[in-house]
Amino acid sequence: MLQNYSDDPYRQSLELEINNQKIAILKVYDGTSLWMHINNETKALNDAKVVAEFAEGSHALRVVALYKLGKEFSLSSLGEVKVKDKVAAGVRLSHKGQRDVNLYFDKDKHRLVKAEYQAIDPITKKEVNREEFYSGHKAVDGIVTPHQLIVHHDGVLFMELELSDVRYRERHEEGTFTKP
Repeated sequence: MLQNYSDDPYRQSLELEINNQKIAILKVYDGTSLWMHINNETKALNDAKVVAEFAEGSHALRVVALYKLGKEFSLSSLGEVKVKDKVAAGVRLSHKGQRDVNLYFDKDKHRLVKAEYQAIDPITKKEVNREEFYSGHKAVDGIVTPHQLIVHHDGVLFMELELSDVRYRERHEEGTFTKP
């Protein structure tokens, strides 16, 4: 039986600053339901399409993080390509019932520099080719982690992020997936 990791609990906490306005976002999937808490307002996301796309996005994030990649994944080489003028080796990860994710690793330092997969644009609600470019790698708890991310949808800039505080947790505290 193939394991589907899209049912694993997931929690993402972000603090953004857009046009000098601070926005706190907490996104939680407890394995059965999805909800968001934005600036002191909690909203359940019950739309089946939204939940399905969240599961796909969660799958892509786990592949990019190289988390729980077992024998149920198939790998295929994409050869060498240029990513931001540097030679990178590409690999496609496929999992039955999930979208493929292409990963590209810098040939010199062996760091992830790009991920590419199909996604639904949250604004247009249309399928796009999502490209994520990673840079600014720093060690976090002994794990080399990118701290800068540029995202393109169909070749057009969608967002730029700079991560200032990245932490890894081995265990979640009681109440981690409980609504506020």
